[in-house]
Amino acid sequence: MNIAEKLKKIRLKRGLTQRELASRAGITQQAINSIERGRVAKPKYIVEIAQALGCSPKWLSDGK
Repeated sequence: MNIAEKLKKIRLKRGLTQRELASRAGITQQAINSIERGRVAKPKYIVEIAQALGCSPKWLSDGK
């Protein structure tokens, strides 16, 4: 599973919209959308996104 699939899966599991996740992470909804569509392989806000989702940045980025 790649980062796009993991991000969308955990976001939906947490019951968050892209906009809600973006707000919690302090980034734009467009940034979340780009990651989930696979346009961004190595997001620069991985730590902020992971914190907003309550997961490890390492897991989110490479599954470990």
